[in-house]
Amino acid sequence: LYARVQLCAQSAVQRLYFYVRDTIVKSSEIKLRFDNKLTFMAGTEVKFANRLGSNEPTVRSRAIKALRKWISARSASSQKLSELELLKLWKGLFVCMWHSDKPLVQEELAESIANLVHNFNPPDAGIEYIKVFFLTIAREWHNIDRLRLDKFYMLIRRVVSSSCRVLKDNSWEEGLVQKMKKLYQEGPLNPTLENTSAGVQLHVTEVYLTELGQLLDDDFPETCLMDLLEPFFFLYSRTKNSTIAETVEKNVFSVLMGGKQSDIFKIDKENLKETLVQWAANRDTSGKARKCFYALKKRLADQDCGENVQVKRRRLQH
Repeated sequence: LYARVQLCAQSAVQRLYFYVRDTIVKSSEIKLRFDNKLTFMAGTEVKFANRLGSNEPTVRSRAIKALRKWISARSASSQKLSELELLKLWKGLFVCMWHSDKPLVQEELAESIANLVHNFNPPDAGIEYIKVFFLTIAREWHNIDRLRLDKFYMLIRRVVSSSCRVLKDNSWEEGLVQKMKKLYQEGPLNPTLENTSAGVQLHVTEVYLTELGQLLDDDFPETCLMDLLEPFFFLYSRTKNSTIAETVEKNVFSVLMGGKQSDIFKIDKENLKETLVQWAANRDTSGKARKCFYALKKRLADQDCGENVQVKRRRLQH
């Protein structure tokens, strides 16, 4: 019995020895691997993510202010943030928003987070920041409970507004408009993605034209509107969700056809007709969407006929 106990003790000591040895070896390998500043654990963005996810409101508030300065400094050094680094930052920003309470605090925080896009230089880097936001919100959306939905809806709205502001601040430059169109069409408004969220698509559709309309000026080109709205045509043509389709009809198509808010936008009807025909002719467009596109095109033609008749009557009266 004594010999058996002694043997067990020796084997336990041996197991402990090998465990400690392997741990030290692995720690050395990790240290060597993580000495590079671009590695996962040693990155500044991870430190920011930890502070942004703190339980202390003061720590989170200071982290947002420090992050704003750090992004500006990083942009000035022409050292672009990678997608992985932005994913880490957005994880921290998401948790920061998660912890925030009281409506005014949440509103101020959502505004601060969305406005960080303006600290990126060049503007393309800001577009990447927005892209990673939608990747993060798609990944985390199903984990958001009912009581926290409203503040994340508010954050989405603020980010949409900031995305439009980036374009306005750069005089609606065509290259940036195309990149922003691609961002929405391949990201939040793409119904073919596996991790797509109907809630995000609905809210973006509801607020997009409202936020865009608040920023329009005399420099806004007519052709720019159809480029920015093309992701909604894509969404409508591919979605199988009837609620999303109805929301696009109500908040986008009705505006283009002369409904509420239509007076804010300069709509090129000929360009709109061409767009409708192109999407109707697309082989990947659903049957229901195809019928709608042709019906909208016919309504535009009827409107033109009605306007021509009115013009002729006025001429005859004079």
